[in-house]
Parts: sequence; structure tokens; C-alpha cells
Amino acid sequence: MPLHYNTPMTLPPTEGADLPVTTRPSAARRVRGQPVARPKRPWSVTANALLLLIEMGGFVLMAALYLGPLGRPAVWPLSPALWTEQRAAVLSGFVFVLVAALALAAAVGFLRLARGAWLLAVLVQGIQLLVALILYFEHRPSYVYLMMIYGLVMVLYLHQDDVQAAFRPHAPPSETGPAV
Repeated sequence: MPLHYNTPMTLPPTEGADLPVTTRPSAARRVRGQPVARPKRPWSVTANALLLLIEMGGFVLMAALYLGPLGRPAVWPLSPALWTEQRAAVLSGFVFVLVAALALAAAVGFLRLARGAWLLAVLVQGIQLLVALILYFEHRPSYVYLMMIYGLVMVLYLHQDDVQAAFRPHAPPSETGPAV
């Protein structure tokens, strides 16, 4: 008898079992015809996703600020003298592009309640605060204070209990009941 992958495989019933046990993992999670129950996303997680999208927009603007002057046709190709003169601007612009991409990934992860989204969002805030400190000690632009305040507020908001609880792995209920 050939084994077909489209038909569910049943095991012989054991004592007291009324329904056959299938080996397909999808059958254990839901009953056929009923939608899969997804956990409800708390408002604070949605708010964090929106704040990450706003932050991503800020990073894109910062990248445009640093890389914009280099986009003129008269600048390309970069001469060695211009490269040594504009190296900090080019590197800062590419760091802002990278952090914008990470912030977008974290925001999408927050909206989908992905397991690594919280860690990615905290990583984005750490990189952003590090860049803000470097900019503060190197050039002291006026927007660096806004970057620091926004980063600190985001770190505090990411560490709220309901935000962290949305990304904790849920333990399956034990068969024997609660531990004493």
C-alpha cells in the first residue's frame, strides 16, 4: 500500500480514545473550518510600530541630509581628495540607511508580532543612541538632542510590561496542572 502525503495518517485508537490521532501538526492546532486563533496585538505594540516607522522616516531624512550633497553630477566620481574630505558624511549617511532598514524591519515585526522584533527594536535604539553620542562629541549638530530624547523615550516604551509580554514565548499548559 503506497503512502500518500495528501491523506492524513491515523494511528490505532488507544484505550478510551474516541477520535483518531493524526500525525499532521496542523490538526492539533485547529479544527477544520475554523480560523486560526491569533493573539491580539496590544495597543502599545501597535504604537511602538508606528513610532518605529516615524523613526525610520527620520533616519531616511538624515541619510538624505548626509548623502544628498554627494549626489550632484559634479561630485562623481569621488576623487581621493574629496573622499578624505567627505568620508565622515558618506559613512554617516550609510549608517543612517542601515539603521532605517533595521527600524523598518522592526516595525514590520512589531505589526506581525514576530519573536525577534523586540530585540531588533532595542538594537535600533542602541545604534541610534551610539550614533547620537558620536555626533554630539564630533560636530554637535542641533538635531542630536532630539535624537537622544527620542531614543530614550523609545527605550522606556519598549521596556513596558505589556510590550515585553507580547513577545515572550508562551509556554503550553502543563498536563499535571500548576506547579506547587
